[in-house]
Amino acid sequence: MKRVRWLFAVVILFAGGVFAQDNPKFEITGDYSLFRNNPSLGSVWNSQNLNGGGGDITYFFTSHYGIKADFQGYNNSTECPSSTSNFTGCASGNLFTYLFGPVVKYRVGKFEPFGEVLFGGGHSNFYTNACNNNSGLCGGSPTTTAFTMAIGGGLDVPVTHHIAVRVFDVDYMPTRFTDNFLSGNSTQNNFRFQTGVQFRF
Repeated sequence: MKRVRWLFAVVILFAGGVFAQDNPKFEITGDYSLFRNNPSLGSVWNSQNLNGGGGDITYFFTSHYGIKADFQGYNNSTECPSSTSNFTGCASGNLFTYLFGPVVKYRVGKFEPFGEVLFGGGHSNFYTNACNNNSGLCGGSPTTTAFTMAIGGGLDVPVTHHIAVRVFDVDYMPTRFTDNFLSGNSTQNNFRFQTGVQFRF
């Protein structure tokens, strides 16, 4: 009976090792990203769609739990103020984000849904340019770097053992740029959509 128990324990350990080998430790994703930017003072600046891309790398401690580093860059977008406001100068600005945090992934067959909560920063020159172009209405120097986070998730679909398709990744992304325009709101409620190709090791 004791031998049977030992044999059973060895089989379980071996099976666990084989199962672990079937799941990647690292996932590296290159993506296209669409960022829906909602600037402060919505009565002056309209929402903008910023096109860009980047990548992320996730290390999995187990088959389901990992930690991600995410880097994205977005192109310049020129925005002109509303004709009903006192602002007259248009402004353009790019955006770069760098985020880190936990990821939970559920692996079931050919579908791998995941959730994430990421924290970090964002860098943009939009508010500085807007301030320079509307100096009479600017109360100070706006921030160019601000706290940023992403809360959301998506779906990966494996194609081979080492390649998968990121079907989508959708996140709510608040930023905390201070605009100094007439005490404008310092929280921007943004969203992003991503899709791309993933390499696994």
